[in-house]
Amino acid sequence: MRRRPTILMVATVEPRKGHAPLLDAFDRLQGRLGEQAPDLVMVGRPGWRTEDVQRRMTDHARTCAGFHWLRDVSDEFLTALYDNAALVVVPSLGEGYGLPIVEALRHGRRVLARDLPVFRELQQSGLDYFPSDAPDALADAIIASMNAPQPPSINYAGGWDESLARLLKALAIAQAPAVNDRPLASDISPGL
Repeated sequence: MRRRPTILMVATVEPRKGHAPLLDAFDRLQGRLGEQAPDLVMVGRPGWRTEDVQRRMTDHARTCAGFHWLRDVSDEFLTALYDNAALVVVPSLGEGYGLPIVEALRHGRRVLARDLPVFRELQQSGLDYFPSDAPDALADAIIASMNAPQPPSINYAGGWDESLARLLKALAIAQAPAVNDRPLASDISPGL
């Protein structure tokens, strides 16, 4: 990934995640650009009702040097993948939130996501949208996003503990003083 521009997709392989349209666009990019086409890394465990897509991904991994399907990666390896991706694509047909978008932006990576209302709520610098599954249109959107500058990293300092404290504050739920700088679940009172 450090030597070649690489597209990254992170999602369990299941029908709503949109693996097939991204594979179609990747094939178009391969046909148009040949050796100059970006690589594609798909990270995600096999899910349900996706045997055809899984077969296609397995075939691509065998026949295309620029395609990789990683079924199980550690948090540390996923961090390295985000850090080295030229573009993160999120082609989901439906989502509840869109964690890969937030993770990619946190790492200062450009993101191309399907134009869904839930993804519009995450609007940040570096987040572009695509409306069509047409392979040529998605391929064009990928190239346009890859040619744009990378956004600055978003600093979510503090991790889970700070996130919990901010959530409790936003919900007006009192929090007892921390023990050794860490609140205990039993110390959090509802304050209602």
